[in-house]
Amino acid sequence: MLFRVLLALFVWCAFIPVAAAQGTPDRWYFAFNKDSGSLVAYNLDGLTNVLIEKGVTGMNAIGTRISDDAALLLLRVNEQFGLYHATPFQVTRLVGEDGILQVPLAITDGAAVMVNQYDRQPVYASLFKEGRLTPLPQRVVGLTTVTRFSQDGAFVRALGTDENGGFVLWNFDTTSGEASAVLTFGADMPLLRPDGYGERWMQRQTLADGQASYRIIHLDGTIEELGDFDESQVAGSFYMLGDELVAYPPVCEGTCSFEVRSSAPRSFQADSATFRSLPVAALSTDSLLLLNRDDAFYIARQNAAPQFVGSFTRDRFHVFSASFQAVSPDRRWLMVVDDREKPTRHDLVDLTTQDIVASYDFSKPPAYLKQVLYGDGLIAFKLNNGAHDFVLYDADGAPTVIHQPRGENIRVYFELLPGQQALYRAANPYSGIIRHDLKTGTETPLLEGAWEYITLLTLR
Repeated sequence: MLFRVLLALFVWCAFIPVAAAQGTPDRWYFAFNKDSGSLVAYNLDGLTNVLIEKGVTGMNAIGTRISDDAALLLLRVNEQFGLYHATPFQVTRLVGEDGILQVPLAITDGAAVMVNQYDRQPVYASLFKEGRLTPLPQRVVGLTTVTRFSQDGAFVRALGTDENGGFVLWNFDTTSGEASAVLTFGADMPLLRPDGYGERWMQRQTLADGQASYRIIHLDGTIEELGDFDESQVAGSFYMLGDELVAYPPVCEGTCSFEVRSSAPRSFQADSATFRSLPVAALSTDSLLLLNRDDAFYIARQNAAPQFVGSFTRDRFHVFSASFQAVSPDRRWLMVVDDREKPTRHDLVDLTTQDIVASYDFSKPPAYLKQVLYGDGLIAFKLNNGAHDFVLYDADGAPTVIHQPRGENIRVYFELLPGQQALYRAANPYSGIIRHDLKTGTETPLLEGAWEYITLLTLR
């Protein structure tokens, strides 16, 4: 079921809490005080600036980071929701409750496309850039999988609709606000998958008798036909993996090979278990992580048979909702379960060695796994009993697991920093926001008092 959903929607991105940050004094964070209702900007040097003196409450206090020192914050101030542009020194209300924008559809340095919700299609969207919030001239499909900023941030490429309700691939100029139609598709929403910056778009079209056609759409409107393929038994002849095109052969009897078509083409081995699997991540130039139809992860290599790593599950105890959350952003780590049919344990697998570094039994409370945050050289595991485990690692050497018991003061770790450090909020009782250096064991208060962090969403 998971594989079919991923294939149908070409799912790859989602909004998730920020895990890794550039932990420098130039990076600023935002928090509100539960007692006074004030909003504060703070950094890792302990500098603080009060942006709003009172009236901020904790309902739906989330944000979207658009740079090291700026974010778009959804706040409830004096019992009214609004979207605010926050910097270390000031905060500006952009839109109120009548046109509220909550979540990012696309982000680039200093700019974002914001929508109210993802589920109703198409949606009205607005571009934030250079301090201004401007509605896009055409409605767009509210999916992160079909929205991209150009590399320089000058354009937004998105699937949307025209005045007649027909679907169009739009190229929005973020300076002039004009919309150029790349290609018009008609009344039925196409299945599209862009590369990293929306320069090329792969389209899959369902034909009669289990056939499917594929093509590549370029921004100048030219089309590269990839051909028609029999997918009556197994779908997924082509995938986009970042800026690369993954191409499977028409059939695979026993063993076969598939191609990664790029400036440096490569071939990888497949078999009946991995034929037309979803490529999740490139682990190196000669290895790929695949997710097959049976929710099993494999490593495919150029000169060796695919290797089973572990299974994925959406069991009610499982902390992941899709495969991209199971693998770490640096492609080093993978969370799997021990058995797909009757899972009892989460395993953290080091993809460089295939060693199991940590295991968690989720069928025997009170210490099963509830949440995972991946950082730079650091992984944080939250257990349901309030304790935490941290995995410290670098490029060389064996990883180290550090256990942080619950203690008398509950800790809510919310952001992982370089240098194997983390930020946490101390709760019950509230005593502030603290930076924890896991490597040395030292802790440094950044904000004292009854403070709540603001979750900053990002796109992966």
